[in-house]
Amino acid sequence: MLRVVSRFSQPARRVATTASKSIVSTHNMQCRCGNCVQHPMGCTCPRCQSRSFSVKSQSHYDIPKTQTAVVFEKNNDPLQVRKDWPVTQPEDLKPGEWCVSFSEHVTPIPTDLPMHAAAPILCAGVTVYKALKEIEGSCGDFVVIPGAGGGLGHLACQYARAMGYRVIAIDSGDDKRKLVASYGIKDFIDFKEGNVKEKVFEATEGRGAHATVVVASGGEAYKDALSFLRPHGAVVLVGLPKDTYITAEVFGSVLNSHRIIGSYVGNRQDSIEALKLAAAGDVSTTYTIEKLDNLPSVFERMAAGKLAGRIVLDCE
Repeated sequence: MLRVVSRFSQPARRVATTASKSIVSTHNMQCRCGNCVQHPMGCTCPRCQSRSFSVKSQSHYDIPKTQTAVVFEKNNDPLQVRKDWPVTQPEDLKPGEWCVSFSEHVTPIPTDLPMHAAAPILCAGVTVYKALKEIEGSCGDFVVIPGAGGGLGHLACQYARAMGYRVIAIDSGDDKRKLVASYGIKDFIDFKEGNVKEKVFEATEGRGAHATVVVASGGEAYKDALSFLRPHGAVVLVGLPKDTYITAEVFGSVLNSHRIIGSYVGNRQDSIEALKLAAAGDVSTTYTIEKLDNLPSVFERMAAGKLAGRIVLDCE
């Protein structure tokens, strides 16, 4: 049976709560600046709304018991408009069933982007896309990406290219070198061969990179991240190796105005933008589809650093 949900009986509104007041607003403004940091509290542009929206705000909604729906019982039956069609409640859901959600809680996937290809974008893709936006760089800037051939890294390389950055990829192995080269990136540094810092400065005409985006899962990648930078450069921390610290020499960091930025996933608007780039062909996900039964093998290959790209699990 097909159910086409046209609308809920009560229009949904978003409530953004601050320490001093509660603001109820709708999307009635359009923002094209891409940076809403300076926008006033209560700004109703879509980006500010998505920044202020959190999972906790879902508690402001009451899931309706009924909905208006267009239904047909079987193929070729006439369509029926039903205003009292039941909405399945969360406690009534069974594994494998579909769930009704408010539009603000889900991310639209472009119709011309395959579901398997979209899956990595909604996790790894939006994570690195948001990290690259944190740089606030310009077209032509040099960006160093340690871990360039991994699940996060291969997407970071492509998003960086799509944003106009010149990428210096750091990883190890011929497979990852070839993977990075397939994205049109010429500068690949194998961290097991020679002095990485010297090669970075050689690739940047002796001046250093504008930013380092560390997506590697190994702690070694963080040790030299700051040393790759030119004055006013930034290190963006994305990868999460266990028990790892980044150490900055105070005098040099102050003198060179270096920035250290932590970046964690992204918001709904970042996801929409990341998916659009993928749908436009600027970013392609390198992935392998594995059955859920193969998960132990996937973890073994991941621990050994033998995964190129991303794994998409088929749960059917």
